[in-house]
Amino acid sequence: MARVYFNYAYMEIILIISVVLAVVGGLVIYFTFMSKKNEWRFKKGFSGWLYKFLHFRELVLKHILKVLYVIIAVFLTVFGIFSIFSYGGGMIFLFTAVLGNIIVRIAYEFLMMLILLVDNTTAIRKKLTGSDEEDADIFDPLESEIETDESDFED
Repeated sequence: MARVYFNYAYMEIILIISVVLAVVGGLVIYFTFMSKKNEWRFKKGFSGWLYKFLHFRELVLKHILKVLYVIIAVFLTVFGIFSIFSYGGGMIFLFTAVLGNIIVRIAYEFLMMLILLVDNTTAIRKKLTGSDEEDADIFDPLESEIETDESDFED
């Protein structure tokens, strides 16, 4: 049987090459996709999706949470049903299929409330700025876009 020895010197070289490629690739992507002057180029297709993705115009976490919730709920239900036959106990079914799903649903709804808070705040921001743009950037600062009257805050 042949023995394979792992040489850690190669890991250092791979690490250095990875860091250099990450910096160069990050700079190229930043100046290509992140520049506001190039926005008109990226409206449709994959480049449009990538532009929106890199500018955080749509939150991906919402979709990931929905898929994870369904997977976890199905797992808990199936495991609870199989536990009746395998372990012979209705208590395991009660804890996993019923209470487990309730707990997962509450946790999911809490996380979705946080995401909806961001969505609603973004919608309020669009109304305050008068922007009809569907693709407004979620994380841009707002302070320069709204004119406030100091007398509104005085008693």
